[in-house]
Amino acid sequence: MSNAAANTPKRLIRPFAPTWFMQRRTWTLFMLRELTCLFVGWTALLILKLVKSVAAGPAEYQAFLDWMKSPGIIGLNVLALAMVLYHTFTWFEAAPKAMRPNIGDERMPPSLIIAGHWGGWVVVTAAILYFFLGRG
Repeated sequence: MSNAAANTPKRLIRPFAPTWFMQRRTWTLFMLRELTCLFVGWTALLILKLVKSVAAGPAEYQAFLDWMKSPGIIGLNVLALAMVLYHTFTWFEAAPKAMRPNIGDERMPPSLIIAGHWGGWVVVTAAILYFFLGRG
């Protein structure tokens, strides 16, 4: 055996099934969380389509509303809502791992960070609902 062949590292290739993430609950939840990005993207595109239809005039806006009433789009939006809420929940739960500010000499408890995120979400949601629904 030549010296060059002896110094070449061997590659370790571990075969795995396409359903590897279904072997453990934590892996499945992680992959589900990663999948939620598609629904966040869908929601963003839907909002852009709404803005475009409003800017195009009443006929385009009415066509958008009619399209939104179709059963398939309603079902997709209900699924998207559930996935975006799951995305939000997991994002807020991950926040204490990304930031743990100090209060004096002690670190802020994770529950306080999560509660702050949920509290901010409630305040912003209430403000949006008031602006769009409460003033009319």
